[in-house]
Amino acid sequence: MRVFLIIILIISSFASIWAQESLQDVQQTRIFSLSSYYQTWDIADNRSVDEISTPVFLYLPFGYNFNLSLHANRANVSGDDVPGIGSFTDTQLMLTYHIEKANLFLSLGINLPSGKKELTVDEFISSSLISYSVFRFRVPNFGEGFGFAPGITWAIPLSDNVVAGLGATYQRRNAFKPLAVFPGEYEPGDEMLATAGMDFRLTPTATLSTDLTFSSYRADKIAGFEIFNSGNKLTFNLQFRKFFDFNELWFFASYRSRAKNQLVQAGALVEESEKTTPNQFEFMAHYRMRFRRNLHFRILAEGRFFEETSSPFSGAKLLGLGIMPEIAVSRLLTIPVRLMLYSGSLLNETDLSGFEVSIGTELRF
Repeated sequence: MRVFLIIILIISSFASIWAQESLQDVQQTRIFSLSSYYQTWDIADNRSVDEISTPVFLYLPFGYNFNLSLHANRANVSGDDVPGIGSFTDTQLMLTYHIEKANLFLSLGINLPSGKKELTVDEFISSSLISYSVFRFRVPNFGEGFGFAPGITWAIPLSDNVVAGLGATYQRRNAFKPLAVFPGEYEPGDEMLATAGMDFRLTPTATLSTDLTFSSYRADKIAGFEIFNSGNKLTFNLQFRKFFDFNELWFFASYRSRAKNQLVQAGALVEESEKTTPNQFEFMAHYRMRFRRNLHFRILAEGRFFEETSSPFSGAKLLGLGIMPEIAVSRLLTIPVRLMLYSGSLLNETDLSGFEVSIGTELRF
């Protein structure tokens, strides 16, 4: 959505727009997963947008202290009055090294620009639509420039049941050309993130985790001129997990708040008069049950709530329910199936409903 605002701003002026890994134990199991997702949203029963995506994930540990993960995807977007677009996405690599004696985790994220850029105007319209957070499409954008994000996390054991963590990440993105008719290259501003978190073992079978992340952005540029600056963002996450023998209850909640953006006016950046990026609260939950040794079943629930702003996809109130059976074909191979139904509304009471189905394979070796 950030790029969309900038491109619209620049087109208008010429005519008269990563993930930080959470603190976790280093896994020693190699993982390969391949999935296929179909997501569709109906807006006011007269417009729809669909996406079919095929994510690929690979995780490789090298010894106890070093691991590498790779994530790639391909997606096709279509719908009523939505121009079609299909492409591979950028490929993300993540390297992590654990300095055990110092309780440090060093990471380096790399964005390889393998996705589609230099979009046509119609393709750009579709790409901007799937970028809205309310839909949470598996592929919210296709291609950007080369980027890298070094990070560091320090774990601090406070007691047998409490661990604190401090982290910082710097994300750098190179310039790229998002639109074929765009005059020059767009240079996204760098991003700085600082995170503090706490993990609590409440009982032998229950844990609680919290973290607070502050994100700050530098101005985006074209030909050396600052043209847009995202407002600083504050994100608070909370996660609870409890086991009941072979069953599991899991809950995750997140609140995000962003300050006003700055737009270029008369050659200078000026804070927008009315906030466009909505604050948002989301939660996800599941209860995972074991029916047999090779069959698990999850009941899923989600909620998404967005503040009302001048953005056309703000003011959303969404609830989702679903199921997710997991079939263990063997000790190494699992087939997860996911089905979700969503219902809610946008600002001014526009009906919004969605559907998601997926099937995948996960190989651990």
